Amino acid sequence: MESEATVRANDITSADTRPWPARTPARAPHAARRPPFARLRRLVSGVLLAAILLAGLGAVAGGFYLATLPSVSDAPQRVAAYLRLHHAIATTPPAPEKIAAAIVAVEDHRFYANHGIDVISMAHFAWGYLSTGSTTEAGATITEQLVKILYIRDPGTPPGELEMLGLALK
Repeated sequence: MESEATVRANDITSADTRPWPARTPARAPHAARRPPFARLRRLVSGVLLAAILLAGLGAVAGGFYLATLPSVSDAPQRVAAYLRLHHAIATTPPAPEKIAAAIVAVEDHRFYANHGIDVISMAHFAWGYLSTGSTTEAGATITEQLVKILYIRDPGTPPGELEMLGLALK
């Protein structure tokens, strides 16, 4: 019987003695290397493209939503009816310019800069709601307040708020 050392020696000598195949490079030597941060650039460009597409889809959906909302051309008649209902008297001549400026300054200092909704006030409200859970700091513009009084039946619900924003834009 052969010893264990002899069996190992025979295995080594009978083994294939050909050299290892030469290593081939992962890419051809003439191929250009990727610039640094190529993956990051692709990721950022993909995210930006997705954001642009989502914004476009949101604009289209918002346009369709605005088209489904009722007209606001009857607002003067609704204001007159609201005043009659609450036994208020409408001033025949317009209010003096200084009084109107004071009301705008107190209620909505960006009244002449926004188009019915104030995105800055909405962001401030959202930040306050997310950080404290409080809804005391609302960001309604004068236009939104008028729409809420004249058109919205359930102003506290999300559908009512969405309708209020759409009508304020109209």
